[in-house]
Amino acid sequence: MKKTIPVFRRATNEEEILIKEIFNYFLNQTSPNPLDYYHIWTKEGKIVEIYAVPEETNELLQNIDRPVYSSGIPLGSIFQNKFHLEIEGACLIMPFTDKIIEIKTDQFLYGKPIFVENMKSFETSFENGDLLIIIGQNKLHYGVGVSRISSKSIQDAKANTIFIKESEQKPRDRGWYLRHGN
Repeated sequence: MKKTIPVFRRATNEEEILIKEIFNYFLNQTSPNPLDYYHIWTKEGKIVEIYAVPEETNELLQNIDRPVYSSGIPLGSIFQNKFHLEIEGACLIMPFTDKIIEIKTDQFLYGKPIFVENMKSFETSFENGDLLIIIGQNKLHYGVGVSRISSKSIQDAKANTIFIKESEQKPRDRGWYLRHGN
């Protein structure tokens, strides 16, 4: 059986648009876009992985005549024609956004949901289904999650209401790699 070598290449215009939509979602109009300092590359394999590559590495990659498996900062992946922000991509955005939720517990790192009672603070309003960056009490970046309720509903929600649900398919929290052996 012949092993397929993943293709590492510059992102297409369509792929860059998908990625920039998510980054723009997180950034307010006065925030610089961290992607302005990188080139976007993809690795095509079972899924399309997205990487931010600095200028000097970009030039080097264009002149390599051997297969490249990875380079730069992994931002996320594209599947079902949508960009899915993952751990390191969220870490790149974090200094430039206010879509941050601080939690009181580490349970998110263990693949567990975050309940309303575990939410400590948030800086901006959000809706059900919004993507949010999760940090711990120590202000360390834990990952990214999708809200299950809006910020307006938190005051009226029961303590055991799921606020952020874990992700089994994607690396959305720092503990995902340990749990899945990647």
